[in-house]
Amino acid sequence: MERHISILINVTSAYSLHRHIAHSLSPGPWRELGVNDVQGLTKQGCSNNCGVFVLMYTLYIVMGANCDFREENMLQIRRWWCLVLLQNFPMPSKETRLQERKRRRKQKGKQDLEVVPPKSIRLSESVSEASAKAESLPEVGTGNGEDSLLMDTLTVPRWCGTRSFKGKLYLPQVITMNKEDSLRAVEMLRMCDGLDEEYKEDLSEPFMFMFSLQADYEEFCKEMMDKRQLQVFSGFEMR
Repeated sequence: MERHISILINVTSAYSLHRHIAHSLSPGPWRELGVNDVQGLTKQGCSNNCGVFVLMYTLYIVMGANCDFREENMLQIRRWWCLVLLQNFPMPSKETRLQERKRRRKQKGKQDLEVVPPKSIRLSESVSEASAKAESLPEVGTGNGEDSLLMDTLTVPRWCGTRSFKGKLYLPQVITMNKEDSLRAVEMLRMCDGLDEEYKEDLSEPFMFMFSLQADYEEFCKEMMDKRQLQVFSGFEMR
């Protein structure tokens, strides 16, 4: 009985979500129809092909065509939809994604890039802003992993301002975000568990301390991760 009630609740929630999406797209009026209300629709058996059936129903209704597919055609239909999606929404290669991230980082670096010249040091506006923001977030750092990430990321630039790095340091984008956007970025990163590694890299980019030289990167990691045990993201540009 509990299982049946749970399934019923899930189905009801799905219907409610679909109604909300439909009315967001168009105020209506809408008429809800089930598979038995439309003549000629292919019936789904006891399978997990629900999503494919919905896609095919939509395609055939829009085209005004008669349903000529069956449950046994699902394997071929799934492959066909995959090809259609890949052709219309191509997935870039890992190298392409890395180059695009590098391009965005350099473009943004024109606005908030911290360049540390050899044998001289100064606190940039970005570093000062990060320190001030960290001090203004007393509710952050309550032991939650995501809170620690944000607090550590905002406090690290103070130390960076005392070092004479030999190359360039690109400070994290989260430093220039407002409080709401920075917390949203943390939440997005928290939800990436189980996703492809490339997507995790994209979501962690706003928290990334990026160095132009590997030696500076290694010095940073030794101090922040090995010695201070802080939770931060860092990397260096591979040439």
